[in-house]
Amino acid sequence: MEFRLVNHWEEDSVKKLWSYCFEREDEPFFQWYFTGLYKPENTLAAIDQGRLAAYLHLIPHRIFLRGELVPATFIVGVAVSPEYRGQGLAGRLLGAALIEMRLRGSQVCVLVPSQAGFYYPYGWKICYNHIQYAIPLEQLRTVSLK
Repeated sequence: MEFRLVNHWEEDSVKKLWSYCFEREDEPFFQWYFTGLYKPENTLAAIDQGRLAAYLHLIPHRIFLRGELVPATFIVGVAVSPEYRGQGLAGRLLGAALIEMRLRGSQVCVLVPSQAGFYYPYGWKICYNHIQYAIPLEQLRTVSLK
């Protein structure tokens, strides 16, 4: 098994696996992600005999931490082909990602999971939640902005 960044000609395989694991190619988020955010140089893959077995995306970012702006990496889209599941490949790929992030100078890693519990055995923990509120506009009319 080889761990490396994908090449531009492997984009179709990346899209196919994303579509299998997350959402169809005709869905808005898929279109947005692959036209605006996806880059082969930020996609770390596990390649088995020339075949894409798994991958994840390393999205470079900067975050404020203790008052300082530090380089960070968001890990998104961890995808493993069905025939490679249950073999510990995701854990090995995450380990390779941490090495790649260190080489890139990233000081913080943020994993964006679709199912948080999957990552617990690998040592990942939930550090925050994103809460979205749906409030009818009429209820906000009484809120003061002072």
